[in-house]
Amino acid sequence: MKKDSYFKFDGHDIYYAEQGTGEALMLLHGNTVSSKLFDKDFDFFAKHFRVIAFDYPGHGKSDRVDKFEENFWHYNALCAIELAEMLGVSQLNVIGTSGGALVGLNMAVQKPELVSKLIADSFFGVQLSTDDAEYIVKGRLKGKSNYLMQRYWLNQSGEDWESIVDLDNEMLLNLAQKQINAVHGNLSKITADVLITASRKDKIVLDLEQKMTDLAPQIPNSKLIMFDQGKHTFMITKREKFRPLALDFLKNLNTISNL
Repeated sequence: MKKDSYFKFDGHDIYYAEQGTGEALMLLHGNTVSSKLFDKDFDFFAKHFRVIAFDYPGHGKSDRVDKFEENFWHYNALCAIELAEMLGVSQLNVIGTSGGALVGLNMAVQKPELVSKLIADSFFGVQLSTDDAEYIVKGRLKGKSNYLMQRYWLNQSGEDWESIVDLDNEMLLNLAQKQINAVHGNLSKITADVLITASRKDKIVLDLEQKMTDLAPQIPNSKLIMFDQGKHTFMITKREKFRPLALDFLKNLNTISNL
């Protein structure tokens, strides 16, 4: 059964959940959502791992913040690292989807010895152009008037979901304007095996396949697998494809080349 708790990070009460035993697996959610994204995944992965997930500062059940950090994904990676240290976890596997993939990459750069294997799913790469940011924000603004999207964000974040979307939009536009790298540090520092997954039908990220093709060679011990099925994110929209691949990658004692 999932156990809910809180810990302190940067003066904020941060919600996290755990389930299962054995090797640790941290699930990292994307932007504008929360760890509720993984409600259907906890039971599955907890059969094989000690699953850990948390809500970033300002998200889900965690304390709210006035503004999202300029180095958003690096900041949340530091939060993830602190959570792992608090739990006494010296090494773990990570699955990050959408913005969570960037949190995972930042973890692997900042503390290479912590991250054993990383699955980075459905993200825009490490640099966000102004066109990319405006495209994402335009889609969200349209979504704010869509009943299904309203219910989705409400379920993820609660009654103040709109302010979370607005804060994230502001952060993305600022990041793109200032050309701030989404990963703080050099990708060549990553020692973890990294599996990058995405769908060619993802409509959230412009030119996603090209972005992933350009990025993968920059990460040592990485492999890119693109799919013709699914949408954004591949992990969530095609669980029946993603789960066996993830298990094979995470459980396989051999190297990334065996996938």
